[in-house]
Amino acid sequence: MEMKKLPLGDGQDDGQYEFRDPSRGLVIRGTHPEWVLQAAAEVIGTFSRLAAESLVDELAALHSLGSVRSAELAAARAEKRRRFDIRPRCSVAHGAVEYFWTSGDDPAPKPLTLLPEMRVARTGAGPMPRKPVVLPKRHSQTA
Repeated sequence: MEMKKLPLGDGQDDGQYEFRDPSRGLVIRGTHPEWVLQAAAEVIGTFSRLAAESLVDELAALHSLGSVRSAELAAARAEKRRRFDIRPRCSVAHGAVEYFWTSGDDPAPKPLTLLPEMRVARTGAGPMPRKPVVLPKRHSQTA
C-alpha cells in the first residue's frame, strides 16, 4: 500500500493525492489526503467484511452438507468477530507525539475519537517503543 501526492504536470490529477493497494487492485485519488484515506478505509473495510461474511455463509452451507467440520465454521465465525465486532484501535506516532487511536464505541466506521485515558509516555526520540507505557488516569471515573 502506498499513499503519495501526485506531481504537478499536464494531467487532470494535478495537486491530488493517490492511495494504491496493488494486492486489491485499488487506486483512489482525491484533493485532500484525509478524504483519500477515508475512502480507502471504507472500501477496504466493506469488501473485507463482505468476504468474511461470504466465507462464513459458504462454510455454513458446506457444514449442513457434512463437508466441513464444526470447528472450521466456528473458527471462521470467530475470526469475523475478532476483526469486525470490536472497536478498532491503533497506535499513532506523529512527530514527538504518540498515542492510541480508537474509532469510538461502535465497530461501524465513525469519526476519529482520541481517548484521553490512553495517553502514552514518550520514551525518547526514534521509533515507537514495542510496549508503550500507558499513563494512569488523572482522576477516577464513577459509573
